[in-house]
Amino acid sequence: MKWLAWAGAFCAIVGAAIAGGGPLNTIVVVNGADTQSLEIGRRYAWERGIPESHILQLYAPTSGTVGIGIWSNQIRNPVLSFINAQGLSNQIDYVVFAHAFPYRIWNTNIIASPTNWLVASLTSSMYYDFFASSNAFAYGCHLNSAASNAYYKAERAFRRSSTPNGRYLISALLTAYTPDETRLALRRSAASDFTQPSGRIDLVRTSDGLRSARWPQHEEADYRARLHGRKNEWFIRVFDPIPSATNLMGYQTGRDVVYDLFSHQYLSGSYADHLTSYGGILDEPHPHTRILEWIRAGAAGSYGTVVEPCAYTEKFPDALIYHWYERGFSLGESLYMSVSHPYQGLFVGDPLTAPYAKPSTVTVLSPTNGTIVSGVVTVVVEAVSADASRPISQIDLFIEGRRHATIFDMQPTPLNMLNLQLPDGLATKPVLPGEDLFQCAQGLAVAANLVSTKVNARTLGDTVELSWAALGESATNEAISAWTTQGLATALTISAWAVQTNFMDPPYSAHEVLVLRGNAVSGDVVRAVITLTNGVVATNVAVASAPMGALFLLFQLQGVINSNALLQGPDGVAAVYLVNGNPTYAELVLAARTPGVGGTGIHVDYSIQKKSGSTLVLSDAFQDYFNDNADTMRPRALVRLAVGVTSRVESALLDTTPFPNGPLRLDFVAYEGTATRVQGRATLALMVSNSPYMCAVQSPPAYRHVLRGSVVTCEAVAVNGAGTTTQVAFFVAGKLAAVDTTPPFVFEWNTATALVGLVHIQALARTDAGEAARSELLPVMVYIDEDGDELSDLWEIDHFGSATNANALGDPDGDGSSNLDEFIAGTIPTNGLSRFALISIQPPMVGFSAGTNRVYRVEYTDGMTLEPWEGAFLEIVGTSETLFWHDDPTNAPPASGPMRAYRVRARLP
Repeated sequence: MKWLAWAGAFCAIVGAAIAGGGPLNTIVVVNGADTQSLEIGRRYAWERGIPESHILQLYAPTSGTVGIGIWSNQIRNPVLSFINAQGLSNQIDYVVFAHAFPYRIWNTNIIASPTNWLVASLTSSMYYDFFASSNAFAYGCHLNSAASNAYYKAERAFRRSSTPNGRYLISALLTAYTPDETRLALRRSAASDFTQPSGRIDLVRTSDGLRSARWPQHEEADYRARLHGRKNEWFIRVFDPIPSATNLMGYQTGRDVVYDLFSHQYLSGSYADHLTSYGGILDEPHPHTRILEWIRAGAAGSYGTVVEPCAYTEKFPDALIYHWYERGFSLGESLYMSVSHPYQGLFVGDPLTAPYAKPSTVTVLSPTNGTIVSGVVTVVVEAVSADASRPISQIDLFIEGRRHATIFDMQPTPLNMLNLQLPDGLATKPVLPGEDLFQCAQGLAVAANLVSTKVNARTLGDTVELSWAALGESATNEAISAWTTQGLATALTISAWAVQTNFMDPPYSAHEVLVLRGNAVSGDVVRAVITLTNGVVATNVAVASAPMGALFLLFQLQGVINSNALLQGPDGVAAVYLVNGNPTYAELVLAARTPGVGGTGIHVDYSIQKKSGSTLVLSDAFQDYFNDNADTMRPRALVRLAVGVTSRVESALLDTTPFPNGPLRLDFVAYEGTATRVQGRATLALMVSNSPYMCAVQSPPAYRHVLRGSVVTCEAVAVNGAGTTTQVAFFVAGKLAAVDTTPPFVFEWNTATALVGLVHIQALARTDAGEAARSELLPVMVYIDEDGDELSDLWEIDHFGSATNANALGDPDGDGSSNLDEFIAGTIPTNGLSRFALISIQPPMVGFSAGTNRVYRVEYTDGMTLEPWEGAFLEIVGTSETLFWHDDPTNAPPASGPMRAYRVRARLP
């Protein structure tokens, strides 16, 4: 049993730092200069379960490119200061910018031409820092070595505390062409979480050789996905456009313009991008497809550069992004793990999207929600893993959105034994004191390499990947197994298992790449003598008949090879791809016609003969076997490790006496004991009562609808104190807004700076005797009406998808109630069965449809002419779908006549 103490402010985090990937690890940054940003940010936080206290409002330019001074002073520094001031330094791993922000930052090069801006993206600069190439437009461009990403291919959940100087923060821009498209994209992304979609992933090598520079990554990504048990159907395409799809989960290509982008249907949570120069430039005219087109088409995220990157694959996502995504990492983690140098790249989309995560189930067994507690209370929480391969290794307690303590933490137990049976030996490794999951995996890989001569082992996060050492051999009949034993330890807390029972042979064709540089003159010769595994020798010669670039001469050689009869059989070779870099540089990819390990035995003797005046580079000639993709031509197998238990019930003692009387929110987060650290979460709402002292917000009423810009009078009252109330602090959206030391305790809240949407007000009162009491959260709906139609834009967005798709007098569901009437009544304007109406009159009871955030007044008349109407003495606050009003006997009976008529009026609170 753990003891959880409260000491003044929130306690410092103890134990291991938590991983990213959850709402409590995220802050949302909204731009006070744009009401759409305020609404989108608030909506995103609400849909994602991010506390209001994690929303930062700042004021910055709303679009375009800004100088580094504006970036530092108005965006980055305020974000970092907010994280520190809120006590979230060891908790926040994600920063999400809501819609209206500049996407690019520049720092002028004083010496160079003004057009040679030193440019980086918003998201990359928030991710680690501002980096830029020395001259973005110089020939050959530049790769800034200082901008190397330490999280690249980390194979583990993101933790800010594990990055250099703890400065990294996964960052994303939630935006699309329009605010409505942004909202739709975020709704799709949130709905995709944990759904395990099965669709199609297309990795495409196009006819554009420069922009298809990522094609060598495709086999590795596909192979890793096969080994781990892929969730989608993967295709390595060697042409574009791709076949039409209704279930695209991934589309990675290389084109300046993706002509078939809108020819497909994209599954919720999908990711797509294209390598081109200007995809990340959002507001300047250029001929390339913008990354926002992917969002419009239905993708949850995309990525592109904001300045000329040249064809550096280091600046774009590796195809492995899809493998990590399928493993259960968030989109933000998968993206930043996949980019070696992200400084010029802009990431748009929801980084928390995690369709392939499988969270544990977390349940608070006691006390129950709403329990009134005092003194020391025992909290009992249960966590159950999604399955045996995803055990639970840690449970953390968060109080009011801040991490308070770790109540369960399981690490590998020293002297547990890891065992790996290889085809030529048994590798064993004891767990050493202080080793974590990843160090155990590394140790097991070392042990395997010491034991085996047939297998090479390497570590990929929590996974040991085994590769067959001999190139050209099949290993499908070679078995593998892995397990753990308790050893001399007191308990067994780590598990290991082989993902496959046997090695998997690669399904790819061995290939070799011919390179040619320079300009040829008439009579220059390139020759490829190919010796097949069956002993056949095929000589292929291309001769320049006139001055020509390297590209055209290799194009001739491609035609010769593909028409050579000796190379057409299943043991043959095809010249499958001509990389058209530029006229004086080209690559020709030769591939075995039959996939499999045997193709690595094909040999090529590539030679170059040149005449006087030729600039062909003779050193490009070579002799070699088909082994340019040797890494993916070896059989492989995987061993996975995990730490933790499949279920855990943990009790903790919480001392409530240091907390103010009033509501107290607890969140329990359980972490998967694998590299992904997927989070499960449960929330418990308690009411602390250690003394009679109470605080309440008397006005405004709950769910008051306030047009943004209005001034709202907030009044709080504190009663039953042992001493005198000396101050009341008012909090708006979780942040301190005002302090009043004189009763009546009043705060004039100017909503001109408020978020747009549901905002909560809370009061915290203190007495001179040291007592403290906190009020319930009071919801207020701050709305805008920028189209001036008397309807809340938020209400229109929720029901019509846009603030401009409806008007006050319209009646789209034909139920006789106008949109304005339905807005005021809180009914659904697109559902004819949802309307404000009397549903029963059985005097003295009157029943009517109602909403939980509206106020009603029953009126009656005894006159035959239905005049005058008189109102009931009290207004009724809606609490359910149907309300009943009792005609109080003290109401005067009908003066004359046999009837009494009733009607009900609704209004906004």
